[in-house]
Amino acid sequence: MNSSDSGNETPDDYLKKLRAQQGYMPVGDHFDELRKRLIFTILYVIIFSIAASFFYEMIWQFLMGPVAKFVGNTSGTPVKIIATKLTDFFAVKFKLIIFTGVLAATPLIIWEIWGFMLPAFSGKTRKWGWGIIVAATALFWGGVIFCRFGVWDLVAEMLIFGWTPPGISIENTTELVQAELHITMADYLSMFFAFHFAFGVSFEMPVVSVILALTGILKAKMFWANWRMAILVIAVVSAILTPADILSMLAMMVPLVILFLLSGLLVGMIEKNSKEDENAT
Repeated sequence: MNSSDSGNETPDDYLKKLRAQQGYMPVGDHFDELRKRLIFTILYVIIFSIAASFFYEMIWQFLMGPVAKFVGNTSGTPVKIIATKLTDFFAVKFKLIIFTGVLAATPLIIWEIWGFMLPAFSGKTRKWGWGIIVAATALFWGGVIFCRFGVWDLVAEMLIFGWTPPGISIENTTELVQAELHITMADYLSMFFAFHFAFGVSFEMPVVSVILALTGILKAKMFWANWRMAILVIAVVSAILTPADILSMLAMMVPLVILFLLSGLLVGMIEKNSKEDENAT
């Protein structure tokens, strides 16, 4: 029976079977796969966002804490948190729970991204699947948490007080008029979300490096030959993303340099293991 089936197998059938084993997919199937995974991703975000809505007050306090302590400040810059549109309260709540939903759904979103990319990788690369998913999730969350507790308070304080203009003197009096800072909730949350998301993504450097190394695109010598330029780029990016304060700049730069060096070591280990496997065969 089996020999008969194999004897009747046409070259086209064999090619289709080989392509299926190698993970090959026609362009149309790729779009169908992308659509399916996007739908699942949206569903994950919706489900976790609904869950986040039940903890809205707690999340609100957590996010606004770094600036709330400056409200009603009697020395320095007076700070007020305001809304400028009738729809601001609704928009802020909606944005907050969606952002929280995205963060909470990160492991599942990474799983869907990996599943979509999987056909492009070899069998050896696929074996790293669970490790890559766990590492990517942990690093993303690590970046977000580090930003919130290690960087954001410094950034908020520096932006509020570090650039305060001098008071304006009133003629014939000793009184000074101090400029007030009115922070709109929408602007604050937009910056908060963007800043934390940037940290989370930047912490993915080792995972991206490992994937590129497994596919043969990235070599260890590329890291060590260009390490000075890489550190310079990290320093410039850190200076741009953080205010002109050396502490907040270093708070972002130092972890990224460490992650860069870790990425180089991981790529070197992968290259070494690949060469040993080739020699063994």
